[in-house]
Amino acid sequence: MDKVIQGNVANIIFLKSTDDSLIDTLQKMSGTTHKSYIDSKNVTRDMERLWFQNEGKVTYTMSTKEQPVLSYNDLAFIQPQNSIVFRAGDPIVWNRNQTILPMSWQLFGGNNEKSVHQFGREYNLQTIPTLSNAIDFDVRRNTPDFINMLNKRIAQAVVSKQCQDDYKNAFGYTDHDVSVLNIDIWADDVMTFINRKLNVMQKEDAIQRDKIEDNTDLQKEIQKNEEAQRENDKPRYCLNWFNEQSNTRGLARSDLVNHGSVSHSLDTVIIKAYRESRGSFEQDPRFRVQSDGLYAHDGTPYIKLENLSSERKKVLADSAKNPDKKVYMNDMDDIDMIDAGGRVYDTFYLLLAKMDSWDSFLNGMFEDQMVQQLRNENA
Repeated sequence: MDKVIQGNVANIIFLKSTDDSLIDTLQKMSGTTHKSYIDSKNVTRDMERLWFQNEGKVTYTMSTKEQPVLSYNDLAFIQPQNSIVFRAGDPIVWNRNQTILPMSWQLFGGNNEKSVHQFGREYNLQTIPTLSNAIDFDVRRNTPDFINMLNKRIAQAVVSKQCQDDYKNAFGYTDHDVSVLNIDIWADDVMTFINRKLNVMQKEDAIQRDKIEDNTDLQKEIQKNEEAQRENDKPRYCLNWFNEQSNTRGLARSDLVNHGSVSHSLDTVIIKAYRESRGSFEQDPRFRVQSDGLYAHDGTPYIKLENLSSERKKVLADSAKNPDKKVYMNDMDDIDMIDAGGRVYDTFYLLLAKMDSWDSFLNGMFEDQMVQQLRNENA
């Protein structure tokens, strides 16, 4: 029966045995190796000499012999907590030193304790899960909190460099002094320092949160700022345009001005919309339209256009007139309206953001052109 089991298992873990036949079998299963060593030494001595009777020549004999990877003594006198794994078709694995099996009392947290500590539940020798009651063991409830473990490691890594420097300064260590210290002692001391620092930081954060909760004026100010931000993020312009990338409809004030900072991500769209609705700007007395861009009535710049140079215009006009060129222009006057880029000043963004909506701005012409250009940009 033993031979049947042995011949049909992939892993055999050897802990201890006094069965000499089993030890012999495992010795054979460990495989063989070859070792070379000197097994004899010959020294010639001349007895006729009074002094220095040994000759200067010494003969050594080196032999190479086959022997098992694990000897009988290795298996018979294996140290406590060691284990040897015999894998089918693979080299053996001898667990010793750092890879030894823990003593059973360590599962109980100490010599004087009688229960196994596990997150969410405690077990003793009578209630520990076995093959007979494993069905009552809920694996999900005993799964470690990996997110908390990760956050703890991140927090430790953030303060690690500072704690190492503080530790060296406290004891007057240099980098060389640290390099010659026992690495285990150094690591234990630094980790103790890191954990104590994190505990102090957590207590300070708790105190600070208590102060914030007790400060009603600060809470009102925070609530006021949150309401203002929600109002700033509310879509109110170009509601006929749907942005498929962000799954939102329209534009909000925060797309133009957010926390007092102007975002120029819509410069190209605004310039194209201005060119298409230029006539409406000319009829509005609040604006002054010039060939180089848009200005307020008092001369404040809103939009600066980069028009084509006269030489470039001439080249395009000649190409449009030449039937052999692939340039077509319905009206030669349109050459002045060709988009060559430009710049939108912060003042125009601030003007647009002050409006509750663009429905009445230039009778809705500017908003219609903005929707059209936004659709073209995202087509």
